Amino acid sequence: MALVNCPECDKTVSSSAESCPNCGYPVRQHFENIKKEEERKEKTKREENIRRFQEDEINRLAIENLKKYEHEMNQKIAELDKMDKPKKPTFWGQVFHGEGGGNTLDWIIWGILLASFVLMFSGSVIFVAIFVIDLMFGVPFSLFVNYTDYKMFLKLYEKEANDWENSKNNQINNIRQAYEFRARKEAQETLYPTKKEDTHKFNLKCPICGSHNIERITTFDRSFSIAMVGLASEKIGKQYKCKDCKHTW
Repeated sequence: MALVNCPECDKTVSSSAESCPNCGYPVRQHFENIKKEEERKEKTKREENIRRFQEDEINRLAIENLKKYEHEMNQKIAELDKMDKPKKPTFWGQVFHGEGGGNTLDWIIWGILLASFVLMFSGSVIFVAIFVIDLMFGVPFSLFVNYTDYKMFLKLYEKEANDWENSKNNQINNIRQAYEFRARKEAQETLYPTKKEDTHKFNLKCPICGSHNIERITTFDRSFSIAMVGLASEKIGKQYKCKDCKHTW
C-alpha cells in the first residue's frame, strides 16, 4: 500500500482504496489500469524484440540459402536472352532490302537507273538523258521516301525494344523474387518450423497408388512452380502431392 494523489481531486489517498474518500473517484481501478497498460506495453516490447531477433536470424539464413540457388537462378535469367529481340532497322537496309516492306516505285527507279547506265554505252543519247534524269530526280525521291519510312520503322523499333527490355526485366525480377521467397521460406521452416498437417487424421490417401505418404501443396509451392514453369505447371489448381508416386490432385 502506498499513498498517492487522487487523479481527480489531487488529495492524498491510499493506492489500494476502492475510491477517493474526498471525491469518490475509483482510485484502485485507475492504478490497476495503469499497471495493466504498462504490463501490456512491456509484453508488446518483448514480443517485438523477439520478432526482430527472429527476423534477423531468418534473413541471415535466407541469404546463405540463396547462395545455393545462385547458379540455377543465373541460368534461368540467362535463358531470357534467347527470347526473340526486335531487329533494329537500318537506312540502307530499307533502301536495298525493304526492311520496312519496300515499294514498287523503288524497284522501278533503281531498275531504270541500272538499265539506262548499261544501255547508254551503246551511244544512244536517249539512254544518257534517262540516266541523268533518273539520277537527278528519281534517286533523290527514292532516298527521301525510304528515309521517311526508315524513321517511322525506327520509332516502332524503339518502342518494341523498350517493351522487350521491360518484359525481360519483369521476368528477371519474378525469378529473383521467387528464389528469394524460396530461400526465406526454407530458412523460416529450418529455424521455426510449423506443425505439419497429419494427413492420416483426415484419412487421406493417393488416388493412384493408395499411399498415405502425402503432403499439402502450399501457396508458396504453387507460386514458385508457376514462376519457373508458367501455365504448364502441374501444381496449378492442385492441393496435395503423393511423395511416393508424385501424383498431384
